[in-house]
Amino acid sequence: MKISLWKLFKYFLKLGSFGFGGPVALVGYMQRDLVEKERWVSQDEFSQGVALSATLPGPLAAQVAMWIGYLRQGFWGCTIASVGLIGPPFILVLAFSAIYVMYEEAPWIRALFYGIGPAVAALIAEACYRLSRRYVTDWKMAILALVCLMVTVIVQAEMAILFITGGLGGVLLYGRPCRKSGEKPSTSAIRGFAGVSLAGLFGSLALSKTGELGLFFIKAGAFTFGSGLAVAPFIHQGLVLENHWLTERQFLDTVAMGMITPGPVVIMSTFAGYLIDGVRGAVVASVAVFLPIYLMVIFAASFFIRHRDNPTVSGFVKGATTAAVGSISGAGIIIARGVVIDWLTAVIASVGLLLIMRWKTPGLAIVAVSGLIGLWVYR
Repeated sequence: MKISLWKLFKYFLKLGSFGFGGPVALVGYMQRDLVEKERWVSQDEFSQGVALSATLPGPLAAQVAMWIGYLRQGFWGCTIASVGLIGPPFILVLAFSAIYVMYEEAPWIRALFYGIGPAVAALIAEACYRLSRRYVTDWKMAILALVCLMVTVIVQAEMAILFITGGLGGVLLYGRPCRKSGEKPSTSAIRGFAGVSLAGLFGSLALSKTGELGLFFIKAGAFTFGSGLAVAPFIHQGLVLENHWLTERQFLDTVAMGMITPGPVVIMSTFAGYLIDGVRGAVVASVAVFLPIYLMVIFAASFFIRHRDNPTVSGFVKGATTAAVGSISGAGIIIARGVVIDWLTAVIASVGLLLIMRWKTPGLAIVAVSGLIGLWVYR
């Protein structure tokens, strides 16, 4: 099924503008809209995209969007989906960054984040529930998802080994050994990873602060797995502890900005880049963090599509997808712990979840009202 570039752009532009809740929620929205309603992609194709994204570094939601664009319109579809999904939150975060720098010490900034945080946690919880119902279909998958959830919560991070182990488990449980041997990685995939390596090499030659910033975010995009939230520890280590470009408080606000704005959570890189080097830093950080993801999806997708009917690949997809659901659900619990800090935030999160589950209230409305509550409480 071929979808026009214009339709792809319109959908992902809308998702990038109004898709709140981070990677889990965004994947849930794409599942609901493009699989169940519009039927632009089949359930198998969507599951393959989630599995591919879970086993590659970079933010999950952005990769799934790029995968869908690639399936329907190849290179240009992937590009259009990327621009549509990333463009609106980039512009929004850029504007917020300028306001933040002007009013960083203002109490209303703290109050706004106080109210919005638990609303975001509610959006994530609902998306986790929807994804679990869709992908966890038997007791073996339930155990796998639960183990991945518990490990993620215990270690406080999403780990690539969970997705890979889940995929191998899926091969044993649902696939069968492939009799063909000697298959080599596609040359396009090799060229893709070579391109990422060259980008890092040339970035390392830059001596300016902007060049260092670009190199840092290329590495952040290329070596962090699971979801956009996985980049947060990488940012803390590099920008706070090593280079001292951000303070601890600025780092926490950077993560909050990624959570409360629509689109991929990794858009927090735009905010961090602005705090460090203004508009130039925001542009460099944004391009750098998404470039490895974009290249990997394009070149890995071509290989994946050619072999997706292989029973071994199908089993890996099933196991890796289940592991991804468990791990990102665990990430949702970690986020909730950080933003639900008292009885009022617990009420905001609970009521928000009820509104979404029972009356299908739009996420944007819940986020907006929650922010106003935070402002009213601390007026």
